[in-house]
Amino acid sequence: MAKNKLNLLQIILLCVAAVGVILAIVGIAVPWYTGKLETLLGGTSESYGLFAEYAKETDISIALVQAFAIITLIFTVAACLVMALNSLGVVKIKWLIRVICAAVVIVFAVLTLIFAIVYGNQFSTAGVLSTELAASAGAYLLPIGSIITAVPLFLGKE
Repeated sequence: MAKNKLNLLQIILLCVAAVGVILAIVGIAVPWYTGKLETLLGGTSESYGLFAEYAKETDISIALVQAFAIITLIFTVAACLVMALNSLGVVKIKWLIRVICAAVVIVFAVLTLIFAIVYGNQFSTAGVLSTELAASAGAYLLPIGSIITAVPLFLGKE
């Protein structure tokens, strides 16, 4: 294992990548959807996690959202590890490979966010009995954390 002294920029980038991973993990754990049910007598609101029981017959399945969320989290952790191993000099990873890795993380993060929002919007109905399922904190924290983790891959040393 090669010993390598880290400069201040590398330490900051590693901390940013670690914060991104923490945000992504928190994003998986907190509620992904907030459901509202409005009737003539009043309304109720309830939060649902990513792996809660959802309706089965929709255009976009919750399984698709769950799969993309898990894949995005795996890619986010891998991107942080790539950043750490490259910064510490354990392995030398070319800039183009890091950019491709960062691009994959960003693409999956954006797709996860899009699928989560589209899934929630499928449940909006109006009338006497109004229902709404909107994306909540988790649906935004995972992609934000993933993108925050991917950005240092562009800026890290060769």
